[in-house]
Amino acid sequence: MPSLKSLLSLLSLRAITLALAHNSSNPLLATGANLTFALPTHPVHTFPVGTWIENLAVRENGQIIATDDTHPRIYQIDPYYSHTPALLLHEFNNTASILGIVETTPDVFYVCTANYSSAKLEGYGEAYIYRLDMRPFSSSIKNSAVISKIATLLEAKALDGLTWLEPRDDAEGEGLLLISDFLAGVIWSVKPATGAVAMPINSTYTRSTGFGVNGLKIRNRKLYLTNSQQQTLVKVLINSKGEAVGNYTVLAQGGFTPDDFALDAEGNAYVTSFEVGRNGVVFVPREGGQAVYIPGMAGPTAAAFGRGREEGWLYVSTSGGDYDYLTGKEVTAAGGIVRVQVGGRG
Repeated sequence: MPSLKSLLSLLSLRAITLALAHNSSNPLLATGANLTFALPTHPVHTFPVGTWIENLAVRENGQIIATDDTHPRIYQIDPYYSHTPALLLHEFNNTASILGIVETTPDVFYVCTANYSSAKLEGYGEAYIYRLDMRPFSSSIKNSAVISKIATLLEAKALDGLTWLEPRDDAEGEGLLLISDFLAGVIWSVKPATGAVAMPINSTYTRSTGFGVNGLKIRNRKLYLTNSQQQTLVKVLINSKGEAVGNYTVLAQGGFTPDDFALDAEGNAYVTSFEVGRNGVVFVPREGGQAVYIPGMAGPTAAAFGRGREEGWLYVSTSGGDYDYLTGKEVTAAGGIVRVQVGGRG
C-alpha cells in the first residue's frame, strides 16, 4: 500500500499523463523543457557490482526473467521477496551477451545474443536466437528450463531489442520475431518455426553511426522503436512480414538518450533514458508531445509492467551506469531491477 505522499504523487502524475495523452501538439521533446516528476523507486534485486542487466520480461505468475549483458546468463528474480537470491536459469558458452527477451505464448520466451565491443563499436562472431521454454521449469530442479537455438544471424552485428509480431487471424502469417541491430542500424526478422532470417526494415529512422535502433514493441500492428543516437521514439504501421507500410510518426525527439521501453494499456510509453548525470524513465504520451521525466535509476536499460498483484508496478532493469562501461571508467554501482509505481497498467 503506497503512503499518502506517494498516493498523492501518483494521482498528480495520473492527471498529468491523462492531459498529455490528449495533447496533439508538435511531438518534439525539447531539451530542458520536459517536466520532471519524482516517484519513489524501490529495489527489487541488486546484482554484484559490474553486472549490467540489459532486459527483462514478466511471467504470468509475476516472476521476472532478466538478461545479463556482462555475462551470457538468464536469471529469474522473485519480486515478492527481495531477499531471495536470483535463480540462474541458463548460462551460455558460445556468446558474450544476452540482450533482448520477449514472451510469445504463455511461458515461452525468446532471447537474442550478441558479440560486440562497446568501446570499438564493432561486432564479431555470430548472433543467435534462442527459445526459453519455462513450462517444464521447477525451481527445485536444476536446468529444468528448456533452451534451444532456433536461428543464426550471420550478418548481424549487435542484436538488442526483441518483439513479437502476432500471426494474423486470417492465418496469412505464422508470427515473426523482430530484432533490432543497433550497430548495423537495421531490423531483422526470424520465423521461429523455420529459423528463416530476413531484413524487413532498413530505414532512416533505424540507422546510425553507432548506437542506432534499440528498443522495439508492437501494439495494434504498429511498430514502436527507439534510436539511441538519433534520440527518437517513433512508430510505424507494419505488415505481416514486418515491413513498414505507412509513414513514420515521431513521438519524441531530442533531450534524452532512449534505450528500451514499455507501453501501458493506453499506448503511452515509458522510455528508459541514460545520460551522464541524468538517468531515469521518460514518459511519452501516446500521441507524442510534452514528456514527463521520472529520475532515480543508475543506468536504466529496459522496462516492463508487473503482472498479477504487481501489475501497478513498472519494473526497470539497470546497468549500474551505462557511460561508465562505455567509457572504460570504474563501475561503482550495481545493476539490477528496481520498480516504480507509475499509476498505469501494461
